Amino acid sequence: MKINFEKIKKIKIIQQLEPFNFRINDNNYFYKTLFPFDNFGKNLLYLEINLKSREKIDLNIIENINSFKQLEILILSEFTINSLFTIKLYNLITLKLLYCDNITVYDNCCLNLETVSFCRISFPKSNIIYRLPEVKDCEIYGCENLMIDYESLSKVKNLEINAYYFININTESSEKVTVYSGNYTGEVEKKMIEKFLSSKTLKEIDFTITSLDSNIFKN
Repeated sequence: MKINFEKIKKIKIIQQLEPFNFRINDNNYFYKTLFPFDNFGKNLLYLEINLKSREKIDLNIIENINSFKQLEILILSEFTINSLFTIKLYNLITLKLLYCDNITVYDNCCLNLETVSFCRISFPKSNIIYRLPEVKDCEIYGCENLMIDYESLSKVKNLEINAYYFININTESSEKVTVYSGNYTGEVEKKMIEKFLSSKTLKEIDFTITSLDSNIFKN
């Protein structure tokens, strides 16, 4: 198609599976063919890849993403890699990892992030505690082995998270909060409600209680 890949700033790749066609597409062939183009990704600012087949991608192919040094927005959805892939991109402002396996993030890459979504991610066990001091929009749920310095979330305005984490977060600047339902104890739910009531900035809250009696709201 005679595309000048050097000039492209935004790429969005969505895998489409034909109805009733359960044959897995060869993702490795696709990305091995795409990435080697001359100057591919040299000026890329936005990259989104959504895979639906859950086929494992070879690490040595997908590591090319780390060569896109100008990248500001990275969204990877339903990504499974055959070995651990560490994202090392320092200009990122938005990072969304959705339903992925074998992916982690170099901790210093999180310091400038303003939007974060970590949803249904199984992070490898490590001692890394992520700091997110610039994040304003944050969505975290269903993650394993994820350790975050929740006190560092001092600028977050829009927050979607579970109750265990919410009660420990600095929400002094939060305006909108969604707390996902779960099998929480009455004590956790009580602390959650007390945190709502003590806030001076919240404008909208969305939450569910399962252990406390609704009469608690009379007080």
